[in-house]
Amino acid sequence: MIKFFRKIRYDLMEKNKTGKYLKYAIGEIVLVVIGILIALQLNILNEESKIDTIRKGYYNQLLADFEKDKNYIEEMNLFLDSNMLKLKEYKKIFEQPNIPTIQIIQSMDNLSWVVDIIRFQSNTMKTLQNTGDIKLLPVNVRNKMLEYNRLQERATDASRANNQSFLDAYNFTATRYTGSSNFLERIINQPNLFEYVFKENRKIQIILGFEAAHLSKEFSELNTLNFFKKMLIDIDEISKLINKELEE
Repeated sequence: MIKFFRKIRYDLMEKNKTGKYLKYAIGEIVLVVIGILIALQLNILNEESKIDTIRKGYYNQLLADFEKDKNYIEEMNLFLDSNMLKLKEYKKIFEQPNIPTIQIIQSMDNLSWVVDIIRFQSNTMKTLQNTGDIKLLPVNVRNKMLEYNRLQERATDASRANNQSFLDAYNFTATRYTGSSNFLERIINQPNLFEYVFKENRKIQIILGFEAAHLSKEFSELNTLNFFKKMLIDIDEISKLINKELEE
């Protein structure tokens, strides 16, 4: 093809057809420019196709992360609801008149003494932020994801702080009034010591201390449930936006 155009150019020059040669030269330049523009456009389209493929990959990963988060939230909700139910049953005993303090302490055994720090396993958002690929997401999706990520961090930080308050209150009462975890079992054959540990005023201190601990635990778990409720709403909204993007 190049030889063909070169032959035409030489023929025009040899025949001294300057006007036609100039027209031909201009036409050739135009063709070259058009060729360059087409090549650039094809390159742009190719790059956009690659970016679109990467973006869709992230979309699918985010949707998979949302499924993990939803499953985790559902499991945690069951755990927290069970704790709330146990606490509700414990509080019912106070409806009885003049209940012995030792009976209140014994009923505390049915409460949940386990705390669970929130730990989300999803990490696509961190990858997007660390690599800078978050800029590939549309502004509306990006902003929603950032809000959701901040909500996760707030829930995790609040859970850790509130649960620590429970542990501090529990450990203070346990070590101050009941000793180590197996202390009461070890003094079963020490009636004088056992009687001292469970003097009426000390039993009241135990109840008040553990009540304070569980008040903190209840606040923590209710707070976590509220965070989870907001997260599920966000997951639903962002999933709809992502699915809409995938359909286009």
